[in-house]
Amino acid sequence: NKTKERLKNWLDNKYNLYIVFIIFIGTIIRVYYFIITKDQAHWWDTLAYGSLAKDMIYGHWSNLLIHENTIRPPLLPILWSLLLRLNIGDYGAIIILEIIPSIVSIYLIYLIGRELYNEKIGLLSATILSISWIHIFYTMRIMTDVTSFFLSLLSIYFFIKTYEKINTKMFALSILFLSLATLMRYSHGLIGFCYIIFLLFIHRSKLFKERKFWIGGILGVTPILMFFIINILVHGSFFPAVSSYAADSTTKPFAFYVLNFIPYLILKIFLVSFIIGSIIVLLETISTYDRSLEIKKMKSNLFLLLIFFINLIFFIFIIKAAEDRYLIIIFPTLLIFSSLGINEVYMHIKKNSRKLATLFLIIIISFGAYSNLTFANKLIEDKKTSYLPLKDAFLWLKENTKENEKILGYYTGLYTIYYTEREIENYPENFSELSSFYPKANYLVVTSLHEQSESINNYIQNNLSKNLSLAKVFFFDEAQTQPAAIIYKIAH
Repeated sequence: NKTKERLKNWLDNKYNLYIVFIIFIGTIIRVYYFIITKDQAHWWDTLAYGSLAKDMIYGHWSNLLIHENTIRPPLLPILWSLLLRLNIGDYGAIIILEIIPSIVSIYLIYLIGRELYNEKIGLLSATILSISWIHIFYTMRIMTDVTSFFLSLLSIYFFIKTYEKINTKMFALSILFLSLATLMRYSHGLIGFCYIIFLLFIHRSKLFKERKFWIGGILGVTPILMFFIINILVHGSFFPAVSSYAADSTTKPFAFYVLNFIPYLILKIFLVSFIIGSIIVLLETISTYDRSLEIKKMKSNLFLLLIFFINLIFFIFIIKAAEDRYLIIIFPTLLIFSSLGINEVYMHIKKNSRKLATLFLIIIISFGAYSNLTFANKLIEDKKTSYLPLKDAFLWLKENTKENEKILGYYTGLYTIYYTEREIENYPENFSELSSFYPKANYLVVTSLHEQSESINNYIQNNLSKNLSLAKVFFFDEAQTQPAAIIYKIAH
């Protein structure tokens, strides 16, 4: 009886039915594109994480992966290696590491919008995320962006449940998921700075006297502390990736181009609503500045503004670089402010006509869905065959070589590790000494990944009839005019 009553009460709440419908649509979209892309080749970053995962199992390539191991966060390779140990291949890995977190993120952004503002804002935010082209696109690839975003949303949800009156368990969970998000993608650690600034704004100096803050924080940050200890033992530095990133950024100009990604991320119709929402937030903040601590909405505005500006400052002024996918971290602000803008216009129209307001909402969501899904579809269709011949080439090598045979190549290490699981020999610095490498390698691979020098090409041509024989060629085009990978058998 109690179960039936709970179910009836749940069904009586129309918002529950709405969010189920939104999640259902988001799931259908993601499953559809998974079916289309499930056989696509991995990109370089994915191969790096996959190679690290395989090295955790076999331990054959540690010396070759020193740089990747230094700059890449460890959580994705760890999780991927666990799946590989369970004989879960690429299909299962994408479903577990990307698609499921992507779908759950739709529900999480709904919960966050609901907690910060109201049900309508939560539903609108979830709707936009469910059709977001960039979220859909990167869900189809085993990378850190979607999964770290999912972990950050979990962290944010628990944080906003406890920031008013800190609860040890809730706060510990928030910091724990933020720690995992950071170990999935380092830049998500910036959300921790947002938390501290926001809590100081709310609690002032009393924060440092709050035992629950310290206990929950220390418990939650344990994975990061363990990560630092391992780094000191292995690399002699608690965070060796920082020096690598810092060296890259010193000579670069400020990356103001990062701002151009914002219209690109949410496209025109949601950009307009984001601007409207941002203006509303700005006016509310100015008009209620002296009472901001008393009004929940103002605190919600401040929290989202911190996420937005701290991350932009980091990418523009500190590391001075970003790609579109890096800015998924500011999606809570982009999605919720866009929803605020849509809701504001909707409420104004509703004063005169409820039907007209509903029509407005349908038109906005429909056009937003059309533009995002059209863009996502074109991008996914264009990219689903990217580097596919290279995948085929290295899978051919796996099928046609023995486990103890070695592959000689140039910038092919990650392909060789992930797809062939064979040992690697890199080209010697002086190509004239290549003959000395023959006893060490069984196949030589030339790819289109990096342009080969004239001396390498000449050497191969001059030795084709002696030490080398053409084994297989893979092409980018059906006309077979653009070689992707040329495989030579080395004679012994």
